[in-house]
Amino acid sequence: MLRRSGRVGPPRTAAATAGPTATSSGTAPRVVVVEDEPDTAALYADVLSEAGYAVTVLGSALGARAQLQRMRPAVVVLDLGLPYRSGLSLLSELKADRATAGIPVVIVSGITTELPAEAVRLVAAQIAKPFDFDTLVDVLRGVVSSAAQGKRRRARPSELG
Repeated sequence: MLRRSGRVGPPRTAAATAGPTATSSGTAPRVVVVEDEPDTAALYADVLSEAGYAVTVLGSALGARAQLQRMRPAVVVLDLGLPYRSGLSLLSELKADRATAGIPVVIVSGITTELPAEAVRLVAAQIAKPFDFDTLVDVLRGVVSSAAQGKRRRARPSELG
């Protein structure tokens, strides 16, 4: 069960309402959500779009790697319990592929407490279901910001040469 907080009850904090870090081209960071439940995927798309992200939803892990190679998103939100192919399988494949290895992956699943140690090392963050969307937005903001800072740091030495 996912809780969409911030809509009713106490207002969101300033941190939860601040927009994401824009890309170097000034566009909204692309978030790809790999989620097979249509209602949950629609909630992700709504909340993350409202938070300032450009969102693409993929309904399964099948063919996801090829799409991620083309899209090069700022971050992937990955459910582990997917039909036909597990999210862990996709995670391993993404991290083994040079074209997608640098894309941060945030696992959102009810089984995150049982992740293999190797999977824990491969992800930028993990969020256990149930969760509220303010938490997801905050985590994504941190992951996207860290990834952007890392890219800027890696780019600087080449600028000197």
